[in-house]
Amino acid sequence: MMLFFRDFSAALWELFFGNLLMFIAIVVYIVWWTVSKGATAADDSGMLILAVLLLGMAAIFATAAGISTLSPGEGGFPVHRIVIGAVASFIVTLIVTQAVFQRMMTTELLLIFLWTALELSVITALSNSNRLGVVQVISLVIVTLAATTVGLVCYMLHYRIDEALRFRNGLIPLIADLAAVAVICAATALSREKEN
Repeated sequence: MMLFFRDFSAALWELFFGNLLMFIAIVVYIVWWTVSKGATAADDSGMLILAVLLLGMAAIFATAAGISTLSPGEGGFPVHRIVIGAVASFIVTLIVTQAVFQRMMTTELLLIFLWTALELSVITALSNSNRLGVVQVISLVIVTLAATTVGLVCYMLHYRIDEALRFRNGLIPLIADLAAVAVICAATALSREKEN
C-alpha cells in the first residue's frame, strides 16, 4: 500500500512541488541571511538572493497553478477570500506598525502576508478537493498562523532590539516558516481523498 502521493493529480503535484520549492527557497534564504548578516558577513552573497527570488517565484507560480485548478466554482471555501483577507490584513498591519509603533516598512512585512495567503490557500485547496479532514485543516491553519505570528513579532522587534540580536531575530521567523512548509508538504504528500 502506497503511503505517499496517493491518487495524485497534476494539480496536487503542483501544490507539492510548489511547496517543495518554497522549502528550498527558505533554506537558501537562511544561508543568504547567515552569509550576509552573520558574524563573518560577506558582500558576495548576491547570487544567493537571486536564487531565493527565482525559487520563490517558481514556488508561487507552481502553487498558484495547483490552487486555481483545485479551487471549486461552487462549494468549498473560496480562495479569493483568503487573498482579500491577506491584502486587508497587510494594509491594517502596515498602518498600525507605522502610525502606532513608528516601524518603517520593509519587504519582510509584504513577504509575511504573501507567504501566509499562499499557504492558507494551499490548505484550502486541499480541503476543497476533499483530501484533508477537519482536524488536519485546523492543525495546518494553526501551524501556518503560528509561523505568521512569529514573523510579525520578530518584524516588530527587529529595529527595537540591540543590533547584536538582530541576526538571530531575523533567523527565527525563517526557521518557523521552514517548519510550517515542511509540515504542509508532508500533509500534502500524505493526503488522500476522503470518502463522503
